Amino acid sequence: RSAMDEEARGLLDEADGRDGGRAPLHRRACLALLAATALAASAALLSPDERRPAAPADLGEFEQKLDATANVEPKGMLCWLVTLSFGGELRLVQDHYAHNRSLFACDAHSVFSDKSDLGGLTATKIRSVSSRHAPWGGWYNTRVFLHAWAALTREGKYRSHQWTVKVEADTVFFPQRLRHRLDVSWPHWSAPGYIKESEVALGPVEVFSGAAVEVFAKRGEAECINDIEIGREDGFINACMSRLGIRASIDHLLLKSTTLPEACANKSFVAFHPFVEVELYAQCVENAER
Repeated sequence: RSAMDEEARGLLDEADGRDGGRAPLHRRACLALLAATALAASAALLSPDERRPAAPADLGEFEQKLDATANVEPKGMLCWLVTLSFGGELRLVQDHYAHNRSLFACDAHSVFSDKSDLGGLTATKIRSVSSRHAPWGGWYNTRVFLHAWAALTREGKYRSHQWTVKVEADTVFFPQRLRHRLDVSWPHWSAPGYIKESEVALGPVEVFSGAAVEVFAKRGEAECINDIEIGREDGFINACMSRLGIRASIDHLLLKSTTLPEACANKSFVAFHPFVEVELYAQCVENAER
């Protein structure tokens, strides 16, 4: 019985955060229930005179802490991207990481690839990130990004951030500019919504409220299954957000489409795209920060 008590108390320690709070909320809730069950079973082994309540006080304390954590107001931006584990795209991402720019300058970031070790940079491994080339010059990449979205929602980091931003490796992205625009134009936006630069959102930068990600995580796969065959990820996102009733706001200064580094001197824009070479990307950043 003492061993059972010890195991139950260990579960409670992990559940209520004495393990450093590393366990996700849903896991901590399950751990608390398991602990209560274990303590109840342990109590059943006691004599009637020795019997005591299983763990209502401990479980109640945990539930209060869980409620308090759930009510913490999300703040800041979580930024993420998908990258190949080789070639020019990886070189760009590694350069971003080395210079603490693009998604790495956000409040939190996630990188998804087909390998977890990207040469000093840790990524979340998903399925193959290779896509077929499309006749319009882009890629049939919807399914790749759906795997990344699934991994992102499993990680759960978006729940502690007001905004989730998907960027591409060749997008020269300035998180501080986006942060300023969000603070000025959408300071208290907590409803499901997303921001795009035109009537048709483009993949280089996509901005979602935390509530929008939550709706997409719960209902997107089931309700948008017929949109998956839309070849491009950005086309799928447009169609799916509309189907889910998630409203869009348009910010024409979110993205400037250009391949000229000198065009990056325009400080009004949040991002510039595409810059597929490390050297051209660096030139764009340099012009933007002058």
